[in-house]
Amino acid sequence: MAGDGRGPEAHEASVRLIERVTDLCAARARTPGEDLPSYMLAAVPDLTTEELAAEMAMLTGLVGDVTATLIGNTIAEVLIGETGARDSLSSGMLQEAINRAAAANPPMANLAFRWAKADVRLGRFQIAAGDPVMVSPAAAHRDPAFAAGGGPDSIYSSRAHLAWSAGPHACLGRDLATTITTIAVERLFDRFSGLRLAVPADLLPWRSSPLIRGLRSLPVTYDPVGDPPAPQPSPAAEEAAEQEDPGEGGQNSLVRRVLRMMRLSQS
Repeated sequence: MAGDGRGPEAHEASVRLIERVTDLCAARARTPGEDLPSYMLAAVPDLTTEELAAEMAMLTGLVGDVTATLIGNTIAEVLIGETGARDSLSSGMLQEAINRAAAANPPMANLAFRWAKADVRLGRFQIAAGDPVMVSPAAAHRDPAFAAGGGPDSIYSSRAHLAWSAGPHACLGRDLATTITTIAVERLFDRFSGLRLAVPADLLPWRSSPLIRGLRSLPVTYDPVGDPPAPQPSPAAEEAAEQEDPGEGGQNSLVRRVLRMMRLSQS
């Protein structure tokens, strides 16, 4: 999932993935378990096997690629230290470090096409009804009107960015992706001291993709802290899961269930 999905075997691999996920979803519909497809069926019982399989197949890309890219981009922003992410992490504000990284280097540099419903003028450009438009969070975040809203030394950075899209198209997995990133980044810096880039920042190998902006690899040097500690609940991750909007209780409840499942799998 880390490639660009354009190889000669991509279609065949996609078909195999859908078939395998469909079989799994059908099995969970018959016999629920302590896993994500079972939780999704419990939350929305009228999901068909095909609908559930489509959602699960999409999650493999979102978790395996977009979330992994967010993790890598956050670590890179902390190590480069130019956007305030390092200071936020040093102050124990991990959620703030992730938000700064998402704004400075969003994993989805460009979003999927939208189509204008009516004629609209945007700056000096006229967009006609039916015209395809590709929204670019990476470009929007470099607009001086947005970038001037706060410096890297500000305590809090703006949440008014497009890394998670916005409005009806806002990413439903934002809380889950942020929670997974919180766990990964927190444990990485807990277990490895002196983590630093092994190459200059301008030599980091970035992937070429029309949508995803992420690293092919992140060469670092580090000093091991010692034996990994026994798995413990992550305070930062729990705090992220508990920060729920009263109108989105179901979504955050699912996040907490997934966290519990991840902890059990590590025991």
